[in-house]
Amino acid sequence: MILLNAHIDTVRPAPSYTRDPFVPVNENGRLYGLGTNDDGASVIALLAAYIELTSRPQPYRLIWSATAEEEGCGKVQAVAEKGLMVLDCTAVGKSGHAAREEGVNAIYKAIEDIEWFRTCRFPEVSPYLGAVKMTVTQINAGTQHNIVPDRCTFVVDVRSNGMYTNRELLSFIKSSVSCDVKERSTRLAGSSRPTSTYKTRRILQGVHTLAVSYGKDRAGRFRQVAYG
Repeated sequence: MILLNAHIDTVRPAPSYTRDPFVPVNENGRLYGLGTNDDGASVIALLAAYIELTSRPQPYRLIWSATAEEEGCGKVQAVAEKGLMVLDCTAVGKSGHAAREEGVNAIYKAIEDIEWFRTCRFPEVSPYLGAVKMTVTQINAGTQHNIVPDRCTFVVDVRSNGMYTNRELLSFIKSSVSCDVKERSTRLAGSSRPTSTYKTRRILQGVHTLAVSYGKDRAGRFRQVAYG
């Protein structure tokens, strides 16, 4: 059995978009729109391969699947997977008037912890997944310009590398920062060892070859389709 799989979910459009991300536009042979490359091109390429191959008997069972979760790595074979942990962090200060020397600014307290997340490096590095990656992705504080904020919240995206459990990372993080840290989940762990076998590699190589070779129209004109 061979599974041809690509994902149909996308990230949210960036504010800096110069086009309407939800209106596909074909311009000079290029298709513009949210998800056209990641991962719409792969969806269509694999569908084209599936239609072509199932038009005649094959010595294997072929399945085409368009799923709503991203599980892939383009042209590079996936042999391991990073884990995910999302942290909601809260720095607490004391409110005061900005014109007077009073209050404890929660933003300033948060900055110290944000800098720690930016510079912290875990010593164990996976040969397949690299280092643990921690990224502050959202921050919110303040109610108006003349009030010292007594609360600053920020979100941290943590990608584990299989060398540590999410629980181990969480325990170390909580002991290293002064803000309150609440995890949304610790169940999405990373894999620390390769998951592929020789047979799996052969299948993946075959799928990639099929996706490129059969991205053509019925008239037989070869059409190179972006894969991944």
